[in-house]
Amino acid sequence: MTSPKHLWSGDWRQESADAARERVGRELPPGQPAEPQSSQPKPAEAQSPRASGLRRALAPAVLVAVALAALLIAGAYGVSALVDSGGSGATSATNASGPAPWLGAQMESLPLGGVVIATVSTGGPAERAGLEPGDVITELNRRAIDTVGDVQRAVGGLRAGNTIQIQVSRGSTIYNTDVTLAAQPRGNP
Repeated sequence: MTSPKHLWSGDWRQESADAARERVGRELPPGQPAEPQSSQPKPAEAQSPRASGLRRALAPAVLVAVALAALLIAGAYGVSALVDSGGSGATSATNASGPAPWLGAQMESLPLGGVVIATVSTGGPAERAGLEPGDVITELNRRAIDTVGDVQRAVGGLRAGNTIQIQVSRGSTIYNTDVTLAAQPRGNP
């Protein structure tokens, strides 16, 4: 009785390199010689044309990923600077006709334009209107909004009791809601 034969035995690296050279030889146009064979084994990374092609294909993706990471870091820095400088949606000045109008939401400018609601004050005008953290304000009284300053200027010219129309984007849904501004309560930014 003979011992069982295994399906494969031998030097898998050498066999893989041989198979790769054979495949390259089949892909060359007629009359062009195949890669000369040497008796020295090649390094593992140079053995497979598929691996080097994969590296070439991944290089642009890696560059894009690094650029995107840099953009996100810059955006996070900008948002933190905005928060540190008191970049909330409320104005601290009192207009001539009474207390400053209050939206009841803290907002942050997005790096590529737009304003996202960071927090909503419990019981405030924004919460009563159905606004939520993560909503992106796209328009205020039918005017495009790109920065927190745009919101502050639009709300700053109004007074408590005025109603404004806000268009927000939540995920893939865009909707309009009316917000009745209130007087800013004490101790609330």
